Amino acid sequence: LVRYMKDNVTGLIGLSLNNNRRTPNSFLSILKKNNITDNYFWFFEFNSPKDENGKLIIGATLDEIYGDKYDRDDLNYAKGNTGYIYNTINFDKIFIKNNSERIDLPKDKAELSFDINSIVASYDYKLYFQKSINDLKIKQKCFNDTFEGCRDFLSSRDIFIFYYCKNEPNVKDELKQIILPIQFYSNELNYTFEITYDDILKEDDEYIFIKILFQQWGRSWTFGKPFSLKYKFMFNPDIRQVGFYPKYKTKKGLD
Repeated sequence: LVRYMKDNVTGLIGLSLNNNRRTPNSFLSILKKNNITDNYFWFFEFNSPKDENGKLIIGATLDEIYGDKYDRDDLNYAKGNTGYIYNTINFDKIFIKNNSERIDLPKDKAELSFDINSIVASYDYKLYFQKSINDLKIKQKCFNDTFEGCRDFLSSRDIFIFYYCKNEPNVKDELKQIILPIQFYSNELNYTFEITYDDILKEDDEYIFIKILFQQWGRSWTFGKPFSLKYKFMFNPDIRQVGFYPKYKTKKGLD
C-alpha cells in the first residue's frame, strides 16, 4: 500500500491473523467477514520466477483457480510456526553436493519472504561460504561489505554482510565452481528444494553481486524471491500451514 508517492515509501498489507485480540481487525478477517472470500488462503501468481508482474490471490487454492495447471492430489502441507510468522518450513536435511562428496549442514527452518530479493543464510552456511570464496578475496577479485537492516517486522536493527566480485569471465567461471547447489529436504512436503548459482548471481556492469546475505550473528534461513518465486507455495494463517504443489499437471492429467 503506497503511503507517500513522492518518496516511494510503501506501507503493508497484513496477510496474517496474528492473535485473538487482533484477528477480527486483520485484512484477511475483514474480507471473510464481509463474504468477499470463503477462507484465508492466499498465494502469489507471477508470470515467471524472474518476472515480478503477477497477482496476489486471496480466498482460493491454486487448483481452484488454475485447475489446468495444478491438481489437489499433488498438494502437500507443512506446519508453519505459531504466531504471525507462520510462513516457515522445517527442513530435516540441508546439504551441499560436490560430485561424490556431501557436506551436511544442521537441519533448520526457513521463513518464506516475498519482500526481499536475496537469501539470508544461516551461520553454518556463512562459515562454509567464507572459506569457499577466500581465494578470490585474497586475489582481490571478490569483496565484502555491510549494511544496516532489520531482521524482521518486530526486530531490532542488525548488520548484514554481502559479497560482490569483479565481472570478469574467469571470475564468473570460478564462482560457478564454488557456489554449489544447496539442497533442502522436508519430510512433511516429501520434496528436496534447491538453490543454485543461477538463482543468486546478478551481473551489473562491472560487478557480479551474490544475492546471499549473512548476519553478524547466527540465525535461521530466510528465503526471498530467488526461492519463494521459484517454487509454488500457498499459505493459510488460520491453520498456520504452508501448502506446496511440487509440479504442474502432466499432459496425461490434462486429457
